[in-house]
Amino acid sequence: MDFYTVLSFFLIISLMVMSPGPNGATLLGQPCRCSVCAWLRHYCTNQSSKSLPLLAALRFAHMKALKWVLFLVGYFVVSIGTPILATFALSNTICWKGPISGPVTAIAVVLYSYFSCPGYHVASVIVGFVFGAILAYQIPNMHWYPECHPNAYVRTNMPLFITYASGFVTLVVVLWSSRLKT
Repeated sequence: MDFYTVLSFFLIISLMVMSPGPNGATLLGQPCRCSVCAWLRHYCTNQSSKSLPLLAALRFAHMKALKWVLFLVGYFVVSIGTPILATFALSNTICWKGPISGPVTAIAVVLYSYFSCPGYHVASVIVGFVFGAILAYQIPNMHWYPECHPNAYVRTNMPLFITYASGFVTLVVVLWSSRLKT
């Protein structure tokens, strides 16, 4: 199962209506056990059944749009979460975390854009890289040496160029490996 299937599963379970009855809790009027099995059967075999009216009511386009929305939400989570986690992991080890957290974020964003997009992998990874490069340029801490560096408060573009280079190398490797698959 992919990320979107698991997320859809939790979305459906969050719609659960807990009503006591002879069969316990129900999901949209059906026993939970039957609903979950029908949902899993639908996603594993791509065959809808009459035992799950919710999935039968949803159209393919709506699910595709939901997958793209979840992809964009995930993109922003990766773009924001990865540098925070990298900086947190490096908190007491080095003084200047920009040249490490930037490339780690660029690599994570490009890989996420390729492996998690619901379709159009090549276009998605290119747009993800360009948008990530624009976001990296907007970060003010990437353009100055930190206080602990001998050249403190001097303007530099080294972390930004390292971030761009690592993202570009990851982009080329991902595109090259996708060409080998086809």
